Amino acid sequence: MLALHGWTPDHRLMLGCLEPLFETRPGYRRLYPDLPAMGKSPANGVKSSDDMLAALEELVEAEIGAEPFLLLGDVSAVGLIAALAVSATVVDVSPFSTN
Repeated sequence: MLALHGWTPDHRLMLGCLEPLFETRPGYRRLYPDLPAMGKSPANGVKSSDDMLAALEELVEAEIGAEPFLLLGDVSAVGLIAALAVSATVVDVSPFSTN
């Protein structure tokens, strides 16, 4: 599961929101990265949303590879989430239930 925070916070936002849900859902590998230039992550030349998407694609390739993964994020990350989902091979788009 890759959880993306939105503009200006860092990974702690998604960590705090999602970890309580996963306490009763074992078996999920969870990644909570800081987006470039946010939290403790350096900018690494990211100057646009296209650059941000490229950085996320590199992260997915390095950390997840070709494995299926769940992609979650807050509302201000929705553009990146949609772009990343389109750029990845989408096998299944299933709703994640908190029940």
